[in-house]
Amino acid sequence: MRKIILIILILFAINNLNAQSYYNVTTGISTYDTLSEYEIMFHFIDHEFQLTFEFPFFDTNFTDLTYDFDGYGHFGSSWDYNFLFYEGGGWWLSDYYPGNTMWRYSYMVIDSISVLKIEWLNVVIKYDAFSGNPTDHYMNYQVWLYENGIIEIHFGAIDFDNTTNFVDSLGIIDNTGYITGPWVGIESTSLNDAYYLCGSIDNYYVENNEYYSNVFKGIPPYGFYVRWEPNPNSINDITNEIDFTIYPNPAKSKLNLEFNNVYAGLKEVSFYDILGHKLKTLNVYENSISIDISELTSGYYIVKVISKGKIETKKLIIK
Repeated sequence: MRKIILIILILFAINNLNAQSYYNVTTGISTYDTLSEYEIMFHFIDHEFQLTFEFPFFDTNFTDLTYDFDGYGHFGSSWDYNFLFYEGGGWWLSDYYPGNTMWRYSYMVIDSISVLKIEWLNVVIKYDAFSGNPTDHYMNYQVWLYENGIIEIHFGAIDFDNTTNFVDSLGIIDNTGYITGPWVGIESTSLNDAYYLCGSIDNYYVENNEYYSNVFKGIPPYGFYVRWEPNPNSINDITNEIDFTIYPNPAKSKLNLEFNNVYAGLKEVSFYDILGHKLKTLNVYENSISIDISELTSGYYIVKVISKGKIETKKLIIK
């Protein structure tokens, strides 16, 4: 009898462990600002990011991200999507806003945290754009990836009044009336855990099983956002083997770099600006080196070190 009770308790504990929530999903209203400095992406091909920071997603850190203009993407080399951010069959550039409709991104620092922002500016529903009689409508939204693992989707101005490919009570529909989205959510690379926002703006719920998820209905009001915030009690603490220090910080013309754990072997050291441009790269064998940075102008930078498959980054200010 005691063995049976013990087995039941063990199974109960395992189930509780598996049921732990990786992310807390919340919504709110905030300001919405279009990107003032940005890089434009080609909307007809996937864009591959080499992140300037390590991004913790569930129990793995990633530095590579592949994103599709249609609103879905994945981390790492897997082609199984990890997130769908207002994906509903596809977006396209508007014929009504030439020069002011695009897909673009920017890196920036918010409260000392590096953030990648991806923006869809005045895009239109692809079914409408290819219908032969495109209408004047538009969609504006951004996806933010924070260095600490927080993910947000922010909604700007949206006008679907003229298109027949959006029905408030159904979502996005194709030209035969079939519902194609929008889907709003994330799921692990192993596809065994998910956090989809389902229902309507006023009455939503979070579904943890992709197969039972539903579309997110209604038009998000201006400034509406959804946040997926990692739960520190359930996400593994992933440590890096590269332990290094940079000083002085802020720096002027010289930067000292020291590897504190006497990390042997070749190390690639790169400098990025806040837009993600790689500005300077050098190979280092020593565990202590002084680097000439006089050609870099004043501003915020990211120092990335790669060695033996490990990556570590640090923020740098140049005065």
